[in-house]
Amino acid sequence: MYEIKIQTKTLEEANEILKVIDREESEGSLLNFDFTACSPVNIADVGVTMNTSDVSADADIEVMMLGLIMKKIKIVVPGLAVPKSVRVTRHGAYNSKRVRSWMDTVRDIAFAQRAPAAPKGTPVSLMLDVWLPWPKKTPKKVIAADPYLLHIKKPDADNLLKPVVDALTEAGLWEDDNQIAQMFVEKRYCPRGEEGIEVVVAWMK
Repeated sequence: MYEIKIQTKTLEEANEILKVIDREESEGSLLNFDFTACSPVNIADVGVTMNTSDVSADADIEVMMLGLIMKKIKIVVPGLAVPKSVRVTRHGAYNSKRVRSWMDTVRDIAFAQRAPAAPKGTPVSLMLDVWLPWPKKTPKKVIAADPYLLHIKKPDADNLLKPVVDALTEAGLWEDDNQIAQMFVEKRYCPRGEEGIEVVVAWMK
């Protein structure tokens, strides 16, 4: 297990640093990463301490902001993300079966992690990365040029976000989703078979 503590001035900086940490962690290069050169956030004057007694994918990463500690939870859900789709009947509006099934999957994986809940009244930051498959007729050379190109087609990012937020509410990650004060969504293409989402939820202890 290793621990990283970073002092930042703003919540935005903390979020950007968390994204860099996640990327470097997934690439296995976190131990050799130069945090003082972190981009797009300049943290040259920020103190960083690392205890690397044992590198683990389940690293306990805490970002400190103005003397407070930010708690971070990462949830990875494999599978094709399903955008919001509402079925309207004379009895009211309901999530479609596909959306409900996707929400159940996200909720169950989050619940299985036994993640702690953000305290009532605490502002929460949520970052969602979504990987969607290339269309079947996409030329192989196009995919090979940039397999994880930013995705600018439908489904819309906001429609992908809503079922995830609702599922995490059901999983008890917060008292009410109105605690989410900041949201960031990124969509990318991926090779078929690698579809999924990664959610990072953070709040100050």
